[in-house]
Amino acid sequence: KIVVEGECMPGNAMFIHNNTENAPFGPNNSVLICSKDASEQTFSSAASLDVVAHEWGHGVVFTSVDWDMSNIMKAQFHEGWADIIGHGAEWHMENAGTSSEMADWNFDEDSRPQGGYARKVNLDDGELINNTDPVEDENQYCCYSTDPCGGDYGHYGGMKLAVAFWLAADGTTDDGTVEHRNPVCRRDPDDLPSEVDCNLTVTELGHWPATRIFFRVLTVYANSTDDWNSFAEYAKHSAYDLYATNYPGCTNAYDEQDTVQDAFSAIGYPGPTPSHRYCQLCGCPD
Repeated sequence: KIVVEGECMPGNAMFIHNNTENAPFGPNNSVLICSKDASEQTFSSAASLDVVAHEWGHGVVFTSVDWDMSNIMKAQFHEGWADIIGHGAEWHMENAGTSSEMADWNFDEDSRPQGGYARKVNLDDGELINNTDPVEDENQYCCYSTDPCGGDYGHYGGMKLAVAFWLAADGTTDDGTVEHRNPVCRRDPDDLPSEVDCNLTVTELGHWPATRIFFRVLTVYANSTDDWNSFAEYAKHSAYDLYATNYPGCTNAYDEQDTVQDAFSAIGYPGPTPSHRYCQLCGCPD
């Protein structure tokens, strides 16, 4: 169930089970949307589909993997995968655009005045770190643990997953409004994590194929022992599971596997075998 305008800190939203914040998902679970923060919001976050779906997404994470949120890395996974579910739901249900109740890559924008948001996938707020020409915003995008994350390692560290999802869905083609590559690539060279590939071209899958693949990663392959380099391999396997076919013709879903591999390589986590592709259905190259 969804409880709107609940008794909690204005402007917040959370996943609740048996009156415990972010407790394991169960039959009495609920999403609690707090009253609006009048200093930033026109409406409560119940107006934002991505926020409601994000909080519901925590329930999906709890039932799929139940990562320990007291561990910083696992808290990042929790928030990052919930972000993917939030963005995926918005793109599935709403038409693309910049007005209210339209799909974009901002988070919680529908509760705020035009142009406002809580987080933004394609903006590297980490540019505020030692950068002489920063992009002004309230929050930090945290690519690696060396970033201060504004004290919130879960949400802003986890945004790396949302960036991989964005790149897989939209690709790295410049649409004339925003540069489609890992946002940290706009940093000064001294602040750029060495693992990130800023010259990599990612071919877009589209929003629904990307959503299907990433959701399968979470619900089928992810497990409690994962680290950041686990997900690229899971994504390729999920792409193969969903899109390899022998009718008409035969395909091992190489294009889909290439895209998700490149998306994770672009955020600096290519996995242990970036050149590997699943190919059993149609036969593997010699």
